[in-house]
Order: sequence, then structure tokens, then C-alpha cells
Amino acid sequence: MSEHKTEVYGGFSWLGLLGIIFVLCKIFEYGPIALWSWWLVLLPFYVGLAIIFGILAAGLGVAGLLYGFVAVAEAWERRKNANARQKWTKKC
Repeated sequence: MSEHKTEVYGGFSWLGLLGIIFVLCKIFEYGPIALWSWWLVLLPFYVGLAIIFGILAAGLGVAGLLYGFVAVAEAWERRKNANARQKWTKKC
């Protein structure tokens, strides 16, 4: 039997680590971050979510465009076939 090795890599993202540092500084009132509002402290977490939602929105947009192109192509094909049938019935 052959052996399979699986390597798992894990860790924090830079934005997540920065967000945790900001939250801790805000809670313990350390440095200038203690004067920031909470929305600014939590901004690194929002940026990560914005990236994820941006990727999802772009994927949905591409899927919508592809659906539209397929619908237009099918309508064009149906119209072409209908015109061909009309020409054929006029000849008979």
C-alpha cells in the first residue's frame, strides 16, 4: 500500500491579527487606539467581510451575465428556426 502524507497549514490572517490587537488596545485603554470609536477598531474585520462579499457579488454578476447570454442565444436560435420554417412552408 502507498502512504499518503497530508500537510495542514493554518494561521491568522494579517487583518484578523490586527483586529485582535486593536480590540485588546481598546479594551485595556492602551495608546491612541483607546480614543478611537468601536467601528474604527473593528474595521479590519469588516475589510475581510467586504472582500468575501465582493468576491461573491462578482461571481453572481458573472453568473447573471452568462445566464443572459445563454437566454439571448436561445431566443436568437428559436427566431432563426421559426424564420426557416416560414420560408419552407411558403415554398410548399
